[in-house]
Amino acid sequence: MLDKKLFKAIKVITIPQYLYQVQTSKSRLTKYFHRDSGRGKTKKDLTEIPKKYKAVGYDLQGYAVTITGDRIISNPVAAGTSKYVPINGQIFYSQSGGQFTRAKIVKALHEYYTEMLKDVEPFENKDYPLVMSVNWFCPYSHKTLDNTNFAAVYIKTFEDVLTNMGIIKDDEVRYITGSFPIYSPIDDFDNRKIVFTFYQDLRAEVQQFKLKL
Repeated sequence: MLDKKLFKAIKVITIPQYLYQVQTSKSRLTKYFHRDSGRGKTKKDLTEIPKKYKAVGYDLQGYAVTITGDRIISNPVAAGTSKYVPINGQIFYSQSGGQFTRAKIVKALHEYYTEMLKDVEPFENKDYPLVMSVNWFCPYSHKTLDNTNFAAVYIKTFEDVLTNMGIIKDDEVRYITGSFPIYSPIDDFDNRKIVFTFYQDLRAEVQQFKLKL
């Protein structure tokens, strides 16, 4: 894929069964149908509440109730269960996940990569500058990430951990001149993996960086 005269492969790091979701809550809040929205409330008019719940009115606090006066839970399946969110770069640039969710994802990936990379030896000065190809393997479905969404979270956090652990000196362009994802479909999700291949960038225009390392 890369011109072997300009890019020399020097190291491969494989991450098997990569992390694909993060737990954001151990026990989800029970929510009830209510006149108004708010914490623990799902705003619904009586006519909008599914008939199976048999809502007949509201109590004095505004909660929808059955004929026996019981408040009606709006999330009976999810209430009390753990909540997981899929790792997706779109959460970061669309702001859809909220700061808490984004921080959870970054922390989880940092901890995961740190454990996986604990035995990896640091690169030497002579190895720089580097280019990193990132081949990720998973089955295809309509939920499969776009390459850019994958790169936005998996590659960035990986480079951050490489730097924090001293495996690379930094992820700025004197040390990493390029990082790019490649998607490869497979049949079994349990065989998912990410293969990071590092190349020494031998292009004349970037070799000048060696003088400043």
